Amino acid sequence: MKSDWAESRADVKTIDMSHCHKEVLSAYIHWLYFKNIPLDKIEGPLGVDFTLLAQAFVLGEELMDVKFKNTIVDTFLSLELKHSALPNATSLNIIYDGTPPSSPMRCLMLDFYAYGISDDVSWNVVLEACSKDVLVDIITTMSKFRARAATEARPWRLSNLKYHEKEDESF
Repeated sequence: MKSDWAESRADVKTIDMSHCHKEVLSAYIHWLYFKNIPLDKIEGPLGVDFTLLAQAFVLGEELMDVKFKNTIVDTFLSLELKHSALPNATSLNIIYDGTPPSSPMRCLMLDFYAYGISDDVSWNVVLEACSKDVLVDIITTMSKFRARAATEARPWRLSNLKYHEKEDESF
């Protein structure tokens, strides 16, 4: 943990995780042991719920665990490929509230929507529940990429590297 963060706590050897949902911590602990994300709470009979993944990514941001965050990115990508489902507004807002503007995960969410919105009206419901920052960034991204979207492959299907952070090789 960064020394600035450690020094701001009463006990530098204790990390308070009481704000985290137990499912998110459980997913992180599972990942620490098995290096994969348990999908049983994400893929259900009603479709894909990206909320837990978004919360897990923000936990990775808080813990500064780049490898975990990259695993979450790859899980988002594989679920989109498998289900052709876009993350819900709750997930978008969680990611925006818990990441810096330069986050590659934000870029992935924006690309999902810039390329993924079609004539289907269901996306309107998602966008109506998004924060202003999310909407502005989606529109900005769409204006850059929308004209090319019909003829180009989805960028996340070509390579996941755009959405990964550089991992520290010293570990």
